[in-house]
Amino acid sequence: MRTKLKILLTTLAFWFAAQAAAQTTLQVATKHLEKEFEGINAIKIDAEKADIEIVVWNKSKVSLSIDLSAKHPDKSSAAHDINYLKIGTDAKNGQLVLRNYLLLGQKDKKPESNFKAKYVLKIPENIDLDLKNSFGKNYISGETKKLTINTEFCVNVINNVAGNIKIQTKYGDLNIDGIDGTTTIKTERSNLHLKNFSGNLNITSYYGEMLLASPKELQNLTLNADKSDIKLKAIPIRKYAINLSTSFGQIDVPNEIGDVKTIKNNREVLFNTSAKYYIKISNKSGNITLEKL
Repeated sequence: MRTKLKILLTTLAFWFAAQAAAQTTLQVATKHLEKEFEGINAIKIDAEKADIEIVVWNKSKVSLSIDLSAKHPDKSSAAHDINYLKIGTDAKNGQLVLRNYLLLGQKDKKPESNFKAKYVLKIPENIDLDLKNSFGKNYISGETKKLTINTEFCVNVINNVAGNIKIQTKYGDLNIDGIDGTTTIKTERSNLHLKNFSGNLNITSYYGEMLLASPKELQNLTLNADKSDIKLKAIPIRKYAINLSTSFGQIDVPNEIGDVKTIKNNREVLFNTSAKYYIKISNKSGNITLEKL
């Protein structure tokens, strides 16, 4: 009883603190920057606490718009602290390097404002794009020559991309609608929603929920997971050699595929093994569900 009372009192304390914070009116100070760059064939972004939107367009130049903000209950503190938030825009030898960072002097006190950066980029086709971000949101749309993404505590939305793609996420969500090429995805404690996917995919997942639906021109899919829940929907099962296996989990497949082979805690399904293309999924301590098209 005392434990339950302690939990209740702690929950109430957090609730009242959240309500008090919500009722505090925050003052916002902002800065805006716009630039254009010619002759760029590679872009590297190193961001933190940023919302980033990147769209491929039909022009040869790079268009950049950045908004910086500092929030604080005191207006003068926000106006003062915004000066610590800097943007780096270094263009050299065809590479554009972007970053947002805090710059403090030796005698400066740590600012108390909450900082945020918002990037909006329009980039040419067939460019190398390397994005790193934490505690923010990322939106990318359009075909690039090479795409590398590394995020922590981010929501990622990726639409209609193609090329050589490498994505790594930790503590966040990854939503992809339309991907083609050679793709490697690694997720840790992240949820993955993937649909309309083509090409060759290699996915590694540790702790997360995964939904893969409606492949288009998929050639091969290899998925190695641990402590994940995997669902495949609208799969044309006759097109692929299917190999599903799990330990300490369940496998649910259409009757057409046949029975699930069980040996102790291990379960496996093999189907249509002579097909040219394959779907191979291994999951430790997790379930696999497959629904046919």
